[in-house]
Amino acid sequence: MAVSPLPGKLVASALTGLLLATTVSACGGDDSKDDKDSKADASAPSYPEVKGTPATGDAVKANGYTYRLPKGWTVITSQLKAANPGIDSGGRATEPVSRFMSSINTITSPNEVQAGAPTTAQLKAVATQIRSELVPISPQVKQLSPVSVDGVPTVRQEGRASNETGPFYVMQYWLVSQGSSFGFTFAFPEDSSKADRDKVVTSVLSSVSVAS
Repeated sequence: MAVSPLPGKLVASALTGLLLATTVSACGGDDSKDDKDSKADASAPSYPEVKGTPATGDAVKANGYTYRLPKGWTVITSQLKAANPGIDSGGRATEPVSRFMSSINTITSPNEVQAGAPTTAQLKAVATQIRSELVPISPQVKQLSPVSVDGVPTVRQEGRASNETGPFYVMQYWLVSQGSSFGFTFAFPEDSSKADRDKVVTSVLSSVSVAS
């Protein structure tokens, strides 16, 4: 599981090993439900929605979902795909090239949620899987309680990390939707503040729209 450095000391933080191998079994649900109802089965627990001021930067269209970058960030999808074709999209801040540049990349992994929303046990299985993939570069990674992003149950984790490019801080959100899981990986300079990181993550996730 490598994090691919890009020119100008930009670390894409692809973490391609995080493509989910977890099999999520189908939940019960009514296929006739539409829009948000299809994302939230009545028998499944609900989670607090990530809410904030949506990002207003460039719009990014990915595989089954869209989002916006923070204002002033640059789309680097083509760079990321050149390094790893399995990546959906990404962007980075315009910080000085002499330091680590904050960045985001996203990927999609199929799952077997055929109707309704994943159960608590299924989300825990996903969380266990993604933690095992991140531990080699982030031994103290902390898993946080699930949330919802655009109505989709989401598991998350974060912590200090390090690879061949040096130390950084990583935050990951996996949206477990019907048929597909969408992974958002945010990487920040090691000395970034919690407030600054949360502002970026909340703004991006508040702009996410998942196709029904």
